[in-house]
Amino acid sequence: MKPKRLLLFLFVLVVAFVNVSAQSERAPQRIVFAHGATVARATGYLRGMRDSAWFVLRAGAGQHMRVEIDARGGTHGTVISPSGKQETQPGGVVFDDNLDETGDYKIELQSFH
Repeated sequence: MKPKRLLLFLFVLVVAFVNVSAQSERAPQRIVFAHGATVARATGYLRGMRDSAWFVLRAGAGQHMRVEIDARGGTHGTVISPSGKQETQPGGVVFDDNLDETGDYKIELQSFH
């Protein structure tokens, strides 16, 4: 095989691999509040050790957000702000503070046992 053809084949193979692995990840579950509600609940499932569930919600600067994880086994949660700042805590109350940014906040729940 000619070097140019081999390079093209390897490129196509890498693109196909990246595409398949990206499709296997689960999309985050959007948390939506009912009209006038101040509390919302989301449910997710972890399929074993090192599995994770992702959630996303839109919130505004000045609002108060509390993220509490109610799960069996060892878990930890991470809250990622719209600018990328993150805070990770073990299961239970993961985040409880006033927000300083407006936008989508990502929440990850991950098992480690």
